[in-house]
Amino acid sequence: AEYMGVTYLICWTFAAKRISGRMLRFTLILLVSLYGSAHAAKYCCFPAAWESLNFFREAAIQANGTIKNIVGEEMVSVDTTKNMVNSMASITTGGQTTSVRTIQDWANEKQYIIIGQTCTPTPLQGPFPGKCVPDEATEVAPEIDFGIMTHVMPVQVFQVMKDNVTSFLDVVKPDCIPMAVTSYGSTPAGTGMSSKLYTNVTLGIKDPSVFNIPDSCMRTPTLSPIHPVRSSLNRGVL
Repeated sequence: AEYMGVTYLICWTFAAKRISGRMLRFTLILLVSLYGSAHAAKYCCFPAAWESLNFFREAAIQANGTIKNIVGEEMVSVDTTKNMVNSMASITTGGQTTSVRTIQDWANEKQYIIIGQTCTPTPLQGPFPGKCVPDEATEVAPEIDFGIMTHVMPVQVFQVMKDNVTSFLDVVKPDCIPMAVTSYGSTPAGTGMSSKLYTNVTLGIKDPSVFNIPDSCMRTPTLSPIHPVRSSLNRGVL
């Protein structure tokens, strides 16, 4: 099955001084923020494995008053049975574009951020983010027809409020396909919002080798996390 996202995913992330940190937040914390816990769910659960082509933009005002703008696109693969996520992204900020690959291996509590020939392994904290809409979400709209003419999708909308963050999560019924989440708010690092469009969502993983860890990563010592994987702004939303 294939779904075309017609809205965008907005999710707060911390501003970063390093591209690798930004990639971690954009491709992986976005997923962390979207998923809830893996126990018996109150709401629907996402597909076991899926891929999508995403486009994102962030605008953030940091605590020191500076404004960060980031745009980019990524191909993401998610396998909740293997507890793994792979992202291939191109990020542009300050007029500079960088290609970044990020692999999360939750089963072994490791993630690998790869820029060029350099691989940076860092530990992951906690279990795999989960598979379902968070239990603490509130259903805002049980069903909205999204699209035009014969291209209409039934969309369910949820709201999640945590700390100083408000998020809206849209999923396509009846398969609970992630379509959009909107988050805005503040953390000690600053305030802001970002947008991410999930397009061409397909079920399954076309090439399972995307989850293979490069040999160079296995030979590199694991460093401390650049930032906590779960930011205080989007924790527990997806």
